[in-house]
Amino acid sequence: MEEHEVELIDYLRTLWWGKWIILGCLVVAVGLSALFAGLQPTPTTTYSGSTEIMLREYVTAAFAGGQGAAVAMTSAVGFTLPAVEYAVPGIAASLADNRITLSRSDAESAAAVREALAQAETVLKQQLPLALAKEFEHLAKVTRFEQGDLVAQLEILLQRLSEEQASDAALVSQALAGHIVGLEAQLAQRQAYLDALEAVEPGNLFVLSSIGEPTLTITASEARNRKTTIAIAGFLGLMLGVLLTFFVHYLVQVRERERRAAVKDERS
Repeated sequence: MEEHEVELIDYLRTLWWGKWIILGCLVVAVGLSALFAGLQPTPTTTYSGSTEIMLREYVTAAFAGGQGAAVAMTSAVGFTLPAVEYAVPGIAASLADNRITLSRSDAESAAAVREALAQAETVLKQQLPLALAKEFEHLAKVTRFEQGDLVAQLEILLQRLSEEQASDAALVSQALAGHIVGLEAQLAQRQAYLDALEAVEPGNLFVLSSIGEPTLTITASEARNRKTTIAIAGFLGLMLGVLLTFFVHYLVQVRERERRAAVKDERS
């Protein structure tokens, strides 16, 4: 059996024979890559920013260490930050170590970030005194309730003291008198606390001051080179078409040899 030496012209003939296979693979690869590139989002630039505000509290000093007023301040801040987020869409507000952080992300322009931060700071300064005033109203109601309870206890003790004085129980009367004095002192403290709650201006119990200038961050999404993508896909499609052409051509040759061998066997 003679061996056939493959020459360059044979490769060229094979490529010409499979030109439609190569062209088909090229068109499919380019078409799919163009479709994929067209579905990709357009590169955009977004702006983010944040500002820090220091919260200085004077609640404890104003109410002589009263824990209720300090808790009211914490509660007021907790109610105010969600209100700021609701009033200014896109704003996130948080509190840590007496520092309130206002941040805005994914804005279309730097001006939109600055405007949102300025608006959020304004809303914060407006809403915090209102929230604190509501907390003080609640504290005042609780204090009045405690006063009523102390008054009821005092009336009972005064009645018992009157009865014991009538029965000449001197030792017991002295003990009751001591309890009555203690209740009267508590009532006086509650009244002073209530007067302070009703007289104080919530806006004078804290100071909000900005820490430095707002920070601004610019983020640009990655831009894909669509032409390069399509070119690479076309090259890969062309290579795939060439390989597929040689493979199909080989299968056709094998089948043709089998057919010739079968015909030769029939003749012999």
